[in-house]
Amino acid sequence: MKKNFVSLLTTLYFTLIFPVMAFAAENGINAGLETVDSEALGSKIVGIATGFGALIGAVAVGMLVYSGFRLATATTEQAKAEAKGHFIQVIIGVAVAGLAVTLVGFICQTISGAGST
Repeated sequence: MKKNFVSLLTTLYFTLIFPVMAFAAENGINAGLETVDSEALGSKIVGIATGFGALIGAVAVGMLVYSGFRLATATTEQAKAEAKGHFIQVIIGVAVAGLAVTLVGFICQTISGAGST
């Protein structure tokens, strides 16, 4: 089974990816990059990251409400501990997502001057 999988990946590489790489080398790897507006691209990336952060925030609010409900209705100590652990995991997830959005905004602003709203 593993041998078939490796041969499948090798076949896909040589039939799909390798010709594309050769074509890119033929036309120059930087073809068309001079016409990209870095500020517009940066602001688009910041907008996508902000939308991602808003989606994460909305899901996190729902998960916090759910965890709070589980904590309030828990009857055993084990159920309370699980609800508290879930609550902490949601808070950590929101912090990581917030840092990711902030990092993307900082990088875009540093590189192209975009993202400063």
